Amino acid sequence: SRSDAMSHTSPGKLTLLRKKLFPETLVRSFCRANRSFWEKYLSDRPSEHNSEYILVDGFVEHTGYVMRISSAANVLKRTKGISTLWCTRNYFNRKLHAVIGSYGANAIENLAVLKFPLLAVLSVLRSIPIFISLDVRELVGLRYRDIQVGDLVYDNYLCEGHATVRGKNFHLFKKISEAVFWYHLFDLLFRKYDVKYMLLGHTVYSMFGVLARLGVQRGAVLYGVRGPKLNEISIKRVDSPGGALECPIKITKPVFDNVFENHRDIAIDEAERYMSLRVKGGESAEASQGAYGKGMDRMEREGLVSLLGLDPGKPVVFLFSHVFTDCPHYNSWYLFDDHYLMAYETIERMASIDTVNWVLKEHPFNEHPHYISGESLKSIARDIYGDTLPDNIKVLPENISTESVIYLADGIITGYGHIGLEASSFGVKSLLGGEATFSDLGFTFDPRSKDDFFDAMEKIFTKDSAYSVDVDRAKIAVFLEFKHLAVRLGIIPAMKGFTLNIGTDDELEAYSDAILLLERPDAFEDYGLERMKEFFESGAQQLTNSFEIYGHASDEQG
Repeated sequence: SRSDAMSHTSPGKLTLLRKKLFPETLVRSFCRANRSFWEKYLSDRPSEHNSEYILVDGFVEHTGYVMRISSAANVLKRTKGISTLWCTRNYFNRKLHAVIGSYGANAIENLAVLKFPLLAVLSVLRSIPIFISLDVRELVGLRYRDIQVGDLVYDNYLCEGHATVRGKNFHLFKKISEAVFWYHLFDLLFRKYDVKYMLLGHTVYSMFGVLARLGVQRGAVLYGVRGPKLNEISIKRVDSPGGALECPIKITKPVFDNVFENHRDIAIDEAERYMSLRVKGGESAEASQGAYGKGMDRMEREGLVSLLGLDPGKPVVFLFSHVFTDCPHYNSWYLFDDHYLMAYETIERMASIDTVNWVLKEHPFNEHPHYISGESLKSIARDIYGDTLPDNIKVLPENISTESVIYLADGIITGYGHIGLEASSFGVKSLLGGEATFSDLGFTFDPRSKDDFFDAMEKIFTKDSAYSVDVDRAKIAVFLEFKHLAVRLGIIPAMKGFTLNIGTDDELEAYSDAILLLERPDAFEDYGLERMKEFFESGAQQLTNSFEIYGHASDEQG
């Protein structure tokens, strides 16, 4: 039922002791139940075209990712009658291969680097002249043969703990050679298999990005598969090379326009209720908890103005930091080479715009061990201005909730962070430095050059500025981003945390809960499976929910 699809409480009928003592038995039980379910589900599919394939991303070995993308692959398989080709990179993960097999994989290609030593050597040799002639200032736009790889190389370099690319070194050469290796390996794969569709959980970094771009270049249709939670799924169709560069879960204009024109009241109502919960720390997504969650201090406007020593007669604008190591080229355009340079150049410009109170807001994950780079907005400001900041630049204490910021701010600046969407829905002006999932929809400021970006800094935030925010459009985008484009899959259990750790009790709990869901009498009527089937059959660009699940649709709107 739809109510079952929208919520699920873990039954937990297998004891923790049994899970700990017999984990292999539990995984085998899941595989049996899973295989039985999908064999029945696929029994009435069209006869398969054995020479054509759906390429499925098995590179991410996370239980939730595998369940989600596998479900999508089998719905597409039933719709198109095409075999599935799974790609992995870990031959020794027997559990992963057993689970993939239980989804009825027709072929599995293990693409571990060590299997292709000659290709690795060839890639190194071909990377030498590229590296020697490279101007680091032009790295982002670097192309290899028929696709752009520079932005992927850049992000791969940053994710090893670098805030920015300061010059050529061995690590950068290594990242270039990796991109060249993946190009040639995937080129061989596309020569071996006639790939008609690709289902990928990521389209960033060299391995995923090269696969996505090369596949679309070779004529395959790409479906980007994501989701805000592990038992929710968002899918976007890409069938042009330019689309492979775009933010993979960007809200498409046709979907936005349809909701704006036909379902505006429902969308705004849902968005308001969602944002009310989110800013109070009641939304469980890991990123939102870091900004709004428990343990964060909430302050009224007057108290925060006093705490920061702001000029009460001037507008207050916050610069929201990104995690510097985390994939700046997640999109088709960004005005800066990376998040660090975006922050540096923006802070450098602030002192000369003394009609505004500028406040620096660190990202809540800036000190997370996975993302740490040794840099922060505070360190950037210190590099520029020394130990004494200009009077119009302040630093927000890290214990202050973003809820307090939203109610104080007259404007915010971000590269492409969700805060630009959230703040806009409260009427706060948002200036973006790059393509976001919600940009170009009529409520954010999206300059296409640095000159226009810095010009906007001087003009749109001033007290007498005529610029305003179309709050209704922002709320519709909130509805789409957080509600309408995330379809719940009832055959996948709710999991504890988005980064479920492999080999832990939480993973075993997920397998045991999945068995119970797969064996439900109404499992084949799952809402999420039906929505995906309709989506793949229609050829639409983006998967959406049915308006019936919100409980507000009139006969005319439904």
